[in-house]
Amino acid sequence: MTDKPLRFYQSEAIEAVRSACSRERTALVVLPTGAGKTHIFAEIIRLRLARYPESRVLVLVGSVDLVQQTAKRLPGKVTMYCAGAGERVQSHVGTTVASVQSLSKSEPLDFDIVVLDECHNFADGNGYDKILEKLPNAKIIGFTATPFRESGHIYGDGKLFSKPCYSRSLIDMIAEGHLVEPSLKHTRFQFDTSKLKIVAGDFSAKGLSRITQDIEKVGEQVSDALSRLAGRKSVIWACVDINHCKLVASMIPSARVIHSKLSREIRDDVMREFRAGELRHLVFVSVIKEGIDIPRIDAVVFMRPTRSPNLWVQVAGRALRPFEGKTDALILDYGEVVKNLGPLDNPKVRQPGQKRSSKISELEDVGMRFCKNCLEYISSALEICPRCEAPTGAEKKSNLTSQAQTSYALLSTKEEKTFVTDVTARNHMSMNGNLCTLIEYTLEGGGVIKEYFSKSSEYAVEKLEKRRAAMHWNGTRFENPPTEIRHKVDGKFTKVTKLLWQS
Repeated sequence: MTDKPLRFYQSEAIEAVRSACSRERTALVVLPTGAGKTHIFAEIIRLRLARYPESRVLVLVGSVDLVQQTAKRLPGKVTMYCAGAGERVQSHVGTTVASVQSLSKSEPLDFDIVVLDECHNFADGNGYDKILEKLPNAKIIGFTATPFRESGHIYGDGKLFSKPCYSRSLIDMIAEGHLVEPSLKHTRFQFDTSKLKIVAGDFSAKGLSRITQDIEKVGEQVSDALSRLAGRKSVIWACVDINHCKLVASMIPSARVIHSKLSREIRDDVMREFRAGELRHLVFVSVIKEGIDIPRIDAVVFMRPTRSPNLWVQVAGRALRPFEGKTDALILDYGEVVKNLGPLDNPKVRQPGQKRSSKISELEDVGMRFCKNCLEYISSALEICPRCEAPTGAEKKSNLTSQAQTSYALLSTKEEKTFVTDVTARNHMSMNGNLCTLIEYTLEGGGVIKEYFSKSSEYAVEKLEKRRAAMHWNGTRFENPPTEIRHKVDGKFTKVTKLLWQS
């Protein structure tokens, strides 16, 4: 286990989990790219065993590959369990790390706490449910970077998790230096997804296989990508299937492939080379999408069209971990992924009751466009590309927040609704020396949304007075704070669009 100190957001997450578990059976933590999650649940386990030495903790991971990787980062006595070894599950004091496949057919279990890594996979009913049925009294703590599937969010009424007890935004994690910023690029050789059939929320495997075996098209894509990867040291190429994987790799000098049909020895050898920086190009199918922590990855080539928000965010997120000398992560889109799913921080997710649609999105549907000069994906509201400073042709806005946007691939436009636990106001001096009033909304589960109102702007002063009237400002505090707010990301800022009160 690492001895490095906890970061502030990790300490916040731990306290949120402890608070949630004191009231409910389950707790859900949402962290972009899963940054620091193992350190968080390692500390939760350490605290639990320190207070209750006889505790029995089960950590469930999604694959056998991750059992050993996770176990060596946990405190105290740790046992690894794999069904293939012919062992029986021992619910001993301490921690057991096991794959879902290993435990789904096991005898009754006896654990006090269950940690579900990559808990979005629970929605598939792929063994988690059978395990949890054997543990009716255990506390369940879930961790995920993507709290959604093609079928919608994994939390809500009637689901294992009612809501996240703690979450962090991708924008905040980047601003605080915990992740690097993506440079998300449009390409001129994208697959045409407009005629592909939709099956279970994603493009049909048959249709994907057909279009990705177009040798001429794939050759154009690989040639274009290689010309744009100068200076990138560790590149992963996301492919549709094994045939597509082999075709792409055959066009890249010194590339190696990794997929489920390779032997364990070959896969381990390939991953060792890539982790060590001895291999620059890794072409893969599925196995890199989650749970793989290789911070040196600085570029992702999306050769796979998809409408899965989970796949989009998980794969792209592999390149966002900080690493020495890395300033950003290049993401090249050859599969119309942005067109169909939108920005990384808020991809399109099917809402409850919404039918699976075969309609193909357009960029404007997800609030995005690409700069015709540098091909950077940006907000459709931006007048100037923040990457190359070229005019975008967008209609001029008088809103100062829109003009100030500098975030490129993190351009959510969809409104969200969040419960609020506290609202405060105070004077604030901006970096430009402008005197403002700052209103801070403390969100349930952690985090704060801030509104700035310049005292030199007539429009801002008028809006501030409306806020004060709505929340009954008495000169020192708000007597009628809202219970919920609607908000949306607007470039690097979060804009509060509406205050809500529960009757």
